[in-house]
Amino acid sequence: MKAMPERPKIWIPSLSANRPAGGQAQHAWQTLVSTVVTHDARQLTQHVSMLPITSTLEDAAKSDVYVLLNAIGRDGFEISEVSDHGSVNHLLVKNFLGKAVFVLAGEAVVGAKQNRTFNVSMLLPPGQETVVTVTCIESGRWSAHANDVRAAKGMMPSSTRRTMMDDVGRRMEEPGQELAADQMSVWSQISNRLVRMRMRTRTQDMNELLEHKDLTESTREIPAPLQDQIGAVFLVDDAVVGLELFRTSDLFAASMRRLTMGYGLDAMTGNSSARTSWNDETIESVLLLINRCKFLTKDSPGLGSEVHVTAESFVGHGLAVGDSIVHFAAMPRV
Repeated sequence: MKAMPERPKIWIPSLSANRPAGGQAQHAWQTLVSTVVTHDARQLTQHVSMLPITSTLEDAAKSDVYVLLNAIGRDGFEISEVSDHGSVNHLLVKNFLGKAVFVLAGEAVVGAKQNRTFNVSMLLPPGQETVVTVTCIESGRWSAHANDVRAAKGMMPSSTRRTMMDDVGRRMEEPGQELAADQMSVWSQISNRLVRMRMRTRTQDMNELLEHKDLTESTREIPAPLQDQIGAVFLVDDAVVGLELFRTSDLFAASMRRLTMGYGLDAMTGNSSARTSWNDETIESVLLLINRCKFLTKDSPGLGSEVHVTAESFVGHGLAVGDSIVHFAAMPRV
């Protein structure tokens, strides 16, 4: 009788896991990094290239969670205003799907009274309603034009995500502060990008830029991720513009196209620099730079803790649940 093939192990986040403090989050980061394998062969798209990062963890292939794209639109999952009056920088998320839902920082949703983007990555527990802090990406509308809220096709540009990371990090250092970004700064960046792309929108809507045909066509075909690929270093031309790491390869695969669109949007709108503070670094040295930083933590709106690191050359932010880093992004300063 033939032996049955071994089923891949699945990472199942503990719903009762502790919220890691700084030292625990840093240990989770060290554990993740100790398993990574870096690769020199680039994965190429029209505007962005990637240096793949894979993992040797036994349960790195699959997670027992939904991602936002899979959750939204299902019975049992709903995103809405927090009340009839609404609040610009808050949304209510109801998750009754039976599994946690992973939301990636920079993902955007369309509908309700305004289109918004999520400030931080979150793992929203099942069976709960969670009020989350968001940032408006449509300054010219405050009226509901649809009963449902859907996921935007793209995600926020990487340079805007970097600005939002800095904003959130500063607020994490102050007791009682929400994980908020500078709303006026985000609106200003959106306006500048629309001008660069010579686009006129009635409501200064970032989503119209995210759905721009040049962006969607440039990322229509992206390379397939490697087996056990949990992240990548992103480059525009030869400038290193970001690092993205996930706990499992299925979370990265689900996010890969959107991340590519975010970094590509900066390249299209002239927001990428030909040189960054990481140009002379290797992937290994970047990971070591992050490891040397102080890890600042704060309770996440969902499971686990938000994790923030900052240095003269870069800013980084992620999510730690129990002894695992679920997602971590770091971007060099230009």
